[in-house]
Parts: sequence; structure tokens; C-alpha cells
Amino acid sequence: GDATTLTSNYVNTYLGLWDTMYQGIAKVNNAIHSLHEFGQMSPEDMTRLDAELKFIRAYLYFDLMKRYKEIIIYNEDMKAYTKDKALSSEEAGWDFVYADLKYAAENLPARETSAGRINRGMAWGFITRAMLYAERYDLVKAAAKEVKDLGYALEANYKDSYAKAVT
Repeated sequence: GDATTLTSNYVNTYLGLWDTMYQGIAKVNNAIHSLHEFGQMSPEDMTRLDAELKFIRAYLYFDLMKRYKEIIIYNEDMKAYTKDKALSSEEAGWDFVYADLKYAAENLPARETSAGRINRGMAWGFITRAMLYAERYDLVKAAAKEVKDLGYALEANYKDSYAKAVT
């Protein structure tokens, strides 16, 4: 390309973690694919693992979305990986992040039964943050209500959030 073409190396070096995030996304998508293709476990464990993986994928895509606004969306369909796939629209990127987080929020266990793993409250809480960036305030309010209904609350003093044991 010419001198004005942004290569992945330039983007990765000067604008952030493009390659690193996509390596992580590929690993998560492969794990989701393998879970459904080869997983031999209870339906409950399968759903929990699927939700955990989608939460992680949403985290990786969220990081890309807040940096670049337009991303390349790949899901667990490993046959859809192609060279030079087109960038999504910003709206489609946020839709993808939201869909993964909503799936996680609806399928992860409550914190009381999560045994220290990703739980439903974390997913609803992350929706509030991601959708703030997306400027989808109706989704922020709905997710914040879910967080509150699960019994979470804000600390009156920020420093106290580091002084209490997590239960």
C-alpha cells in the first residue's frame, strides 16, 4: 500500500492492542466452538462455560470498540475467518458486545453460587459500562436496575471498595 495506508502493525504499535485482542478473540471463539462441538458435560456446565467465554469475548471486543469504533467481528463460526474481512459499523460492534454480555447476564450463576467465577452481577455491571460508551442510556439504566435488584450497591467512599473482603 501507499504511505497513507494503516497497516495492522502500525495500528498495533501506535494505536493500541489490535493484534493482541484479535489473538485473544480467536482463542475464545475456538474455545466456544470446541465447547459446542466436543464438550461432554452437563447442560448447566455447558451453558455456564459458554456464558463465561462470551463475557470474555465481550471484554475483548469492548476494548477494541472504545479505541477504534469500527472492528472486524468474528464469532465462534471458525469457517467465517477470512483474510481482509470488512470492518463492521460502530452500531454493529456495540450490538455484538451487548448480545454477548446480555447472554452472559442471563446465563451466569448468581454470585452466591459462582464460587469466585464470573457471575451474573458482573455481566449486568459490565453492560452498564459498555453501553455508556455506546451512548445507549436506556440499556445502561435497565442493566443498572438489574445490578441493584441483585443486591449490589455503591460504596459511599471509593477507598472503602478496596478495604472490604469480597463475599
